[in-house]
Amino acid sequence: AEGALTATTNPFVAQSDDVFKDGETQTVSVIDAGSHNFENLNTSATTIVTVSDTVDTVKAELSISPNPAVEGQAVTYTITLTGPAGADLSQHGGLSIALSNGEV
Repeated sequence: AEGALTATTNPFVAQSDDVFKDGETQTVSVIDAGSHNFENLNTSATTIVTVSDTVDTVKAELSISPNPAVEGQAVTYTITLTGPAGADLSQHGGLSIALSNGEV
């Protein structure tokens, strides 16, 4: 627009890097035009900035104990989640594992 200026914002807190793909929006507006001398500056307008989420691949590895399994004996299943360095994997919900024989 005629006479438009470009400005940048200070960094603002967005959600942490987690395993969920869920972008976030922030509403921003002009608070102060600094030393510019405008006759009639309307600062009531807002805009929405979308902070896109990154895709962090998380791998679920299934292991059993004892290995090899012994027919007729109990088997303990362990699921190990691994992801990018620094990714918070503690915020996921419960996991359900379905075996090929239909057991959950």
